[in-house]
Amino acid sequence: MLDAERGINNYNNDINEDIEPTTNITFETPKDIITYFCTKYLEHYEMNYSVNWGRDASLVKNKLIKHFTPDEIKAIIDTVFAEYDRRWKTQKYQRPTIGALTTWMAREAYAIYRQNEVTNVPENGGYDFEIIMARLRRRD
Repeated sequence: MLDAERGINNYNNDINEDIEPTTNITFETPKDIITYFCTKYLEHYEMNYSVNWGRDASLVKNKLIKHFTPDEIKAIIDTVFAEYDRRWKTQKYQRPTIGALTTWMAREAYAIYRQNEVTNVPENGGYDFEIIMARLRRRD
């Protein structure tokens, strides 16, 4: 599969390796994380993200990989694309970038992810509706 089909444009052609399909992503290398970001970008905006490999790989390595687990990084990227248009989109910044992701946006997206994870309680606290009603009737 070509890079363009995966949503990747190469501004900095120092790295011309084939990009792995997103099903094999481990979120342990900058290349994996950037590939996933580009795939999500293409899915969400129907256009390719232009990667500056030298800058973006360094940012991902130093700002994301050092501070978050692979699962957290995936959740952060998923949250960014789920919430960007509603929370962070401005006239000047219409779409997310890896630069923004690796600086201020990762912390905010992680906080949203954690908040949603905690508040994701099963309906009725996980109890059957009939059991709840039976308990309420006993109190009468």
